[in-house]
Amino acid sequence: CPVCSERTSAMRRVEAYLEEDIVVNGSVTERSCQLPPDVRCTIAVAASSDGTLFATSHGDHAIRIFSVVTGKTVAVLDGHARTPWTLSFHRLNSHLLVSGCLNGELRLWDVRSRQCIKH
Repeated sequence: CPVCSERTSAMRRVEAYLEEDIVVNGSVTERSCQLPPDVRCTIAVAASSDGTLFATSHGDHAIRIFSVVTGKTVAVLDGHARTPWTLSFHRLNSHLLVSGCLNGELRLWDVRSRQCIKH
C-alpha cells in the first residue's frame, strides 16, 4: 500500500540519520531507569519500532516496559513461569511485543492494555 511504503521510507531515513549521528558524532545520552531493589540482572532488551518504548526482562520472570523519554516504568507484564530470554516488538505495530522464556513458551502482549493476548 502507498501509505505503508511512504511510512517505511520515512522510518529508514530517520534510522539512517540517527545511526550516522550516533556513529559519527557520538551523540548518545544515558538515562537511568528505576528497577525494584530485588532485580539484580537484566536478561534481554528490545526497543519499539517507533522509538518510544523499550522492554526488559529479568530473573524475576517479569517484563518491564519503559518510556524512552522519561526512563520510567509504564507497564509490568507478568505471566511467564520461567525467565523470558527473548523480546521483540512488532516492526509496524509498536504496541505488540512477543516474549519467549526458557520453557519454550511464547507470549504475545498488547503493551497498551498490559495483557497477554496469545500464548
